[in-house]
Amino acid sequence: MNRALLLAAVAALFLHPCQAAAETDIAGRWTHAGGAAAWTFTKDGQGTYRAVEEGLGNARGTAVVVGDRLVIVYATKDKRITGCFDLRLAEDGQAAEGTVEDSRPARAEARLERAQAAARPDILGIWRHSPEATWTISAVSGGSYLAEEKGLGNARGQGRWTSSGTFKIDYKTQDGAIEGIYEVRFSPDGDSASGTYRELTGPQRSGRTSWTKVR
Repeated sequence: MNRALLLAAVAALFLHPCQAAAETDIAGRWTHAGGAAAWTFTKDGQGTYRAVEEGLGNARGTAVVVGDRLVIVYATKDKRITGCFDLRLAEDGQAAEGTVEDSRPARAEARLERAQAAARPDILGIWRHSPEATWTISAVSGGSYLAEEKGLGNARGQGRWTSSGTFKIDYKTQDGAIEGIYEVRFSPDGDSASGTYRELTGPQRSGRTSWTKVR
């Protein structure tokens, strides 16, 4: 990586964090690499953002906005590659263009686009996920959900939307023997969902799951 670019990025990140507060808020999900990957930026309370990549190298890093400049310093999940995005934000704050340079070394043009949040379907109600069982989803305070299972392990747990648009349930069976996770993505019409389940304790089974809304 170009040493001057890396030093400039570090200076922007750590010498001027207070400037980020008045700039474009980049929090949320941004696609890149033609939609093959995405960055999710989360405010960390220090004028910078935690940056988490899905796809490609599944990198982790830190991002900052200074003026119309967006800088992301990152390392891939396996720590083999470090790099830096140096981008200019569009006036409407919906895109950013510039370069990405890494330690291989490699350098390329880069463009990030703010992902438009899809309208969330109405998931409240009863969902059949097995011939012998259903989930009942109800809303609770704080923007989360209560998921109650009838049948199988008669599980119960908290449901929530993830940053990638999936719905996740952290559950425990009625007898406390099994804890696990359901994670599904709903169809655009809101009538079905599909995804995976994984038991964290007990038999530790995992597999696919399909849901159908009970009318």
